[in-house]
Amino acid sequence: MMLNIGISSGEILELFDEIKGPLTEKEIEVQLKASRESILMSLGWLIREGFITTECVGKITFFKCINSEKKQRGKYFKNDEHSYI
Repeated sequence: MMLNIGISSGEILELFDEIKGPLTEKEIEVQLKASRESILMSLGWLIREGFITTECVGKITFFKCINSEKKQRGKYFKNDEHSYI
């Protein structure tokens, strides 16, 4: 499960790079063709780590990438046992 969250998180960040704007949970699900559970866990991790933020407009929650410098540093970090996205 943890590997899936990491993979989905990387795909979400790549999607933000392509779209260059805020996205809803549903838009992310449709673009990535991933399960709602996986998307929500990945979004939670990305929020906690400071990669994205949320904004509510009415009943709709938008997610927005806010930390591209941190994202780029993490993208190329590797150690002997694991590779990180």
